[in-house]
Amino acid sequence: MKRAGWISLLLIIILPRLIRMTCPLVQIEDPNYIYGAYLITLGQQPFFDFAQPNPPLLEGLLSGLYLLFTVSHRVPEALSNIAYILTALLIYKLGEQWFSTAAGWWSGVLYSTHYLLFRYHLFEREIYATLAIAAGLVLLSTRGGKASVSIPAGLAFGLGFACKQTALVPFLAVLAVIVVFRRDVKTGLRFAFGFAGSVGILTGLYSALYGPAYLRQTFWFHFIKGAVAPWQVKTGWTMAGLGYLGLLAASSVALFRPKLKSGEWIAAAMISADIVFFWFVSGAFWPHYLLSTLLPVSLLAGWTVTSFRIQHRISNPGRAAAALVVLGLLVSLTAWHHPGYLWGEGAADRFGFSGTSRKTVAACAAFIGRHTAPDDLIISDPFIALEARRRKVVKFKDNWGLILWMNDLFREGRYRDGLKQMGNTAFARIRQESQKYWVPTVKDALEKGTVGAVQPNYEFPVRPETLRQYGFKEGIRLDGYEIWIRDSSIKIP
Repeated sequence: MKRAGWISLLLIIILPRLIRMTCPLVQIEDPNYIYGAYLITLGQQPFFDFAQPNPPLLEGLLSGLYLLFTVSHRVPEALSNIAYILTALLIYKLGEQWFSTAAGWWSGVLYSTHYLLFRYHLFEREIYATLAIAAGLVLLSTRGGKASVSIPAGLAFGLGFACKQTALVPFLAVLAVIVVFRRDVKTGLRFAFGFAGSVGILTGLYSALYGPAYLRQTFWFHFIKGAVAPWQVKTGWTMAGLGYLGLLAASSVALFRPKLKSGEWIAAAMISADIVFFWFVSGAFWPHYLLSTLLPVSLLAGWTVTSFRIQHRISNPGRAAAALVVLGLLVSLTAWHHPGYLWGEGAADRFGFSGTSRKTVAACAAFIGRHTAPDDLIISDPFIALEARRRKVVKFKDNWGLILWMNDLFREGRYRDGLKQMGNTAFARIRQESQKYWVPTVKDALEKGTVGAVQPNYEFPVRPETLRQYGFKEGIRLDGYEIWIRDSSIKIP
């Protein structure tokens, strides 16, 4: 690629990340992970002191960065955006290897400007899993299937698994293309060896450190946490999440070639595997799961953009007609499920330029810091606790109660019965019922006077009169955040 192409690509890849990081609003859906990394700096252990439903590789990395720099959401935010930039460059490389330089350029640009990257600017595990998968794919596309690249490619996918266990799905998809369709058993075995080796080493290490708790929380736990929605609803979420990029990728069906040596088959297999897993196998499904799906989708979309130019001659009119039918159907379904999914109501949230004011978060954290001692416990969102550098009474409440419930089922020998009952129950209901395991801990801490500050919210909707009874007074209210602090003049009954 010429110098001008490189400059434009780098600008388009980097500029969106800088724009989002300078936005005064911050948005995060999984603050428990970055808060868990802070707890590790205090000497606490995942799986024992707080819930950890994934291998703690990222938490260990973040905890080291906290110690090296500072404890702040800016640390994971910077790391995530660096990962986005590297992934975009790898996507460019893949597009160049599989299709053409122009397709690689468009693939990197489309990925970097997609709204999911703005929405999940701070931290999601899929960000890092996608980077590892992209690196593995680049290795596989280099120098054929020699052991010098296929084994490291498997290792890269294994690191993706250590970031987010759903990386197993694209690994199986790529392996199937290599072994079943390309019939390259040697490369497939080397690729699988690298993956199994890295996953095996990490599993052995973490099992030695944390014992049965590691396997229970990273494996068995995911079978009992219930379902979010039926597959029909997940289809709408997927269409809205991928948006125009998904539509461009779907229209690439008109370009598919009969030979199985091209990269479009790997991309199609990865997308198909994600759809089958997230719609029909996994109970959980959230928009950030699609961050990994964006990798193959961006590649097919970039291929489509460069192939369906006005001057392009379509050699097969039948395939072109099929592509237009698929494209029209998807547009209709997407609009029906989510009218105005691109520019309509809620577009600001979808594009990631909504959330909480960074100044508000900093003010709440500073207020808690001034009115509590370092050893005080607090009741708050994990994000506020991270910025205030305080320990919460209960960490990762959504999962902690369910994990304690799971441990009881194991001790009582009722895990199979519990699996049947809870696996078919809505996630929201299970989360509500599992509160009985952590609410007594909160009440005990309040009664003992070890809580220095409380941020009432939907997860802990305590009434003002109850807080006053436990010796608290209202501190500040800022943009929907409410902080109560301990009042020394009030005696706890």
